[in-house]
Amino acid sequence: MRIFFCVSIYGIIAYRIEILTKQSFMGRETSEKAFHRWMKIFETFPEGIALIRNNYILCGNKALQYILNVGVDRTPEDDPLYNLLKVDLKNAVVKQWVKTPAANEQPKQMSIWQFLMNNEKGAIFQLMPRTRQDGEDPLNDFLADIPKYITLNQVNVKIAGGTDKLLVVRDVTSIVMNEQIMETKKDMAKFTDTLMKEV
Repeated sequence: MRIFFCVSIYGIIAYRIEILTKQSFMGRETSEKAFHRWMKIFETFPEGIALIRNNYILCGNKALQYILNVGVDRTPEDDPLYNLLKVDLKNAVVKQWVKTPAANEQPKQMSIWQFLMNNEKGAIFQLMPRTRQDGEDPLNDFLADIPKYITLNQVNVKIAGGTDKLLVVRDVTSIVMNEQIMETKKDMAKFTDTLMKEV
């Protein structure tokens, strides 16, 4: 009787351990599937998106590379761990755009990676031109004269079992340029009014 009791206890414990092991494996598999599903969704977004966990980039969509103009010709096989993208984010310098700056106020200037690591608040930034490297297309010098404005935002999210930072980058150059045109029109209208009053 004692042997039967020991065997039945062992059987019940082994059965419970097996069930817990399967649930654990399935849970990991489910979170991994969810992670890859989110990555497929992020790839379709027009905004640039990168997912960062513990100072490592888990993924970045193609729009991010196009908006920041970094690694556009790079394939996922060239940078599977996103180390080159991390270097690009450390080298990409942005300067905060202020509509009407105060007299002695200096706009913040930092790299995009510093923006992430310092938990800066989201804002509109001007993407500063990169320094030209040997063998680079001279057309880049011409394009560097055209300012590019982007918004940088970061959100803490829980995807695949961990707390991550989600970097969202949008190209808002046309919006900022329209705002500047409207400001110029207002200034010209004021100038015209003062001229008409003097005449």
